[in-house]
Amino acid sequence: MAGQLINASSSNFEYKVNRLNISDESFNSTVIKWTTHSTQFGGLFRIPLSSLSGGWYSIEISANFSGGQQTASIKFGVGEVFLIAGQSNAQGVNSVSLYSTVAYDGGSY
Repeated sequence: MAGQLINASSSNFEYKVNRLNISDESFNSTVIKWTTHSTQFGGLFRIPLSSLSGGWYSIEISANFSGGQQTASIKFGVGEVFLIAGQSNAQGVNSVSLYSTVAYDGGSY
């Protein structure tokens, strides 16, 4: 995960990652406990999250700004995304076969 802290009073920030329950988006468990991380030039940062298995997560990032400590939380998913594209019969309504409606005879439209 990558981002940028703008106007932070320190080059260090903390983050933690929680696994979310799918049903109600409550926290299931903490996957990565509060960890201190440093920003690079211009407040840019990159956090390696390659150890996460498929599912929904929330990352909390906390940093010091001139107005005090601020924390932000972002939800994200890890895993495969499948896209089903096609005619309306791709939806498979009630396991009913739909008859073809193609009227093209190979000649005119």
